[in-house]
Amino acid sequence: MAKGNFNRYGNRTGGRQNYGAQRTENRVPERDVINPYTFVPVSEKEPLRKEPEMGALSGYMDCMMQIKTPVFIPNTTGKFSDADTEGHMHRVFYSYEDLTQEKAITEEIRLPKNPVIPGSEIRGMLRNVFEQLTNSCYVHIDESNLPFKRSAEPKTLCLLVWDETENGWRIYTDVEKNVYKGAIIHKNGAMFLENGFKGRYDIDDQYRYSYKAFDTAESLAVSFDTTSKKITKDSNGEWIVHIPTKMKSKMGGTWTANRQIVYTTKGLTRTQGVLLGAETMERFEYVLGVCEDVKGGYMDDAFNKTGESKTRTAIYAKRYRQKKPLIVYADKNSVDKKFKNEVIYLSPASITKEFFGETILSILEKNAKHQKCQSRAEACPACRLFGMAGQTSSLRGRVRFTDGEAKEFAYGQEITLPILATPKISATEFYLKKPSEMQEDGVWNYDYYTTYRGHGRSMQFIRHPYVAKLSGRKVYLTHKPCFLPAEKSKMNSSVTPIVSGSFAFRVYFDQLTAEEMEQLLFCIELTKEPNDTQSSDNPLQALKAFVGVPDKGFHKIGGAKPLGWGAVELTVQDITCISYALQDGKLQRMSETYVRDKKLRKEIENTGEAKQIMRYALTEDIEPEMVRYPTRPDKQGDRKVFLWFSQNRGSIAAPKIQQTLPSIEDKNRKLKE
Repeated sequence: MAKGNFNRYGNRTGGRQNYGAQRTENRVPERDVINPYTFVPVSEKEPLRKEPEMGALSGYMDCMMQIKTPVFIPNTTGKFSDADTEGHMHRVFYSYEDLTQEKAITEEIRLPKNPVIPGSEIRGMLRNVFEQLTNSCYVHIDESNLPFKRSAEPKTLCLLVWDETENGWRIYTDVEKNVYKGAIIHKNGAMFLENGFKGRYDIDDQYRYSYKAFDTAESLAVSFDTTSKKITKDSNGEWIVHIPTKMKSKMGGTWTANRQIVYTTKGLTRTQGVLLGAETMERFEYVLGVCEDVKGGYMDDAFNKTGESKTRTAIYAKRYRQKKPLIVYADKNSVDKKFKNEVIYLSPASITKEFFGETILSILEKNAKHQKCQSRAEACPACRLFGMAGQTSSLRGRVRFTDGEAKEFAYGQEITLPILATPKISATEFYLKKPSEMQEDGVWNYDYYTTYRGHGRSMQFIRHPYVAKLSGRKVYLTHKPCFLPAEKSKMNSSVTPIVSGSFAFRVYFDQLTAEEMEQLLFCIELTKEPNDTQSSDNPLQALKAFVGVPDKGFHKIGGAKPLGWGAVELTVQDITCISYALQDGKLQRMSETYVRDKKLRKEIENTGEAKQIMRYALTEDIEPEMVRYPTRPDKQGDRKVFLWFSQNRGSIAAPKIQQTLPSIEDKNRKLKE
């Protein structure tokens, strides 16, 4: 065994001064970074919901899309494996070509002769802007991406036992005589339990033996002598070995576990336990990851990439499905309230993630009722124009978008994109506003915010309920594109973008009011009123001065938006209004050019919502290398995004969110990394 003193947790003790010196020596100089996305704040006013008002304007407008930065939209009918890198895929630009039968990528496949911008992409892009302009509902919510977050507060060990009579789970907290914790040590072919640790290096070997002996569901039952602490492998035994999720130790870099535990339900009575509700168990299943429709649990491949760890969770989940007794951990707040509180957080580990009682939909409802519309009788402006599919009724949209046909285009070189992850709504320092009630250091999530008293073992976590507020609608900044080299892996893909060119598309509109027409035109053009470029009272002049660029905003379409890709300029070339009238007893079709309403357009441009849209739509003169997700280096010097967020939240001993995402109104949007 290596020399040195160890505490009961296997940590080397002593040398506080040396530890501090080491931390100082390894400190990384701070750098400035600008996050690729920001948020347009949610209005404090409720959306104006009512039945659609049919106007007199019907017809179509011919539009042109000009490519300003690389654009890539994948053909979903085919992707092609890389010959040299297992799991890496090559994707090609969208077209009407069906690639389902193609086995390998060729130059002809990689560069489609007739690329297309899908009308659905154009529609979704413009609806998003229209929702911002008109204070409409949030219609695009991934309901399977439920809010969860890792909690630094240690939970209380409990026993979970199925009650056949009540057909539900009971939780027991007073289990000292039923649970024995410690390291399982291999000796002469038998196992016994000790409540103390001898040292980190011995523990590694001890765990190696214990995992080999108890790594399958069949070996979980044992006999246990509470006096001698001896464990005997016995499939008929009344004791069970709890297999904790395997975690990597920060000290030795080896796979270890916090503690092995043996437990029994012998002597427990029904009255000692508390019957848990269906909602509590549903959230517990989310944590386990046994719900296929919910992302983020321990069994989710995207969050648990370690095969051994997933295997151990699978053993635990199997026992849960079989309704066998389980070790479970509950938040101290619930234990203190004897599980009478509304939201109870359970997990298979002491320090782990929590799925929250609040969902994005429920928070939107509490944020001035911005949840998506469900009835045509109460439809927001965007749903009245673009349509909706509600629970009680649906609404046909009054605008339709054709696919964009290429007029001219040029492909760039094939490029391997960096890993571009899905939205991480667990990053509450970005996705949620800091609670206005919070006067002390701490952290916040979708259900509560936490402050703390004391430190170390005496530290007390104090949970405060509050109404969470979303930072707003997520939008990407407009900036010069970034081409960072990336290595091929199964986590990213190689693509060939279109780097220049133009695409023509048509927008059909039906029975629009004058206000809807001008709002739609503003959302398409993202500019001030045409033919009035010198108007001194135009509000966008101030925005132009703010960013120092021309007052023409760009939309974002397709993938790789964090890299500055997908910027396109839309222009409306012609607007034709169609009407019908009886002439000489015959129905005649008449067409005329739409005359723009300059007064109404200026009123729209003067709104706060329009100014916010132009703030992120206008090109910012910043170095593209500065626009990236914040990172921190690991021990090998590789910079990782998740390390920045974990360090930004302080430590278990001092949880505190240090930096929040600058708002769209902030002139300085820099973060320190």
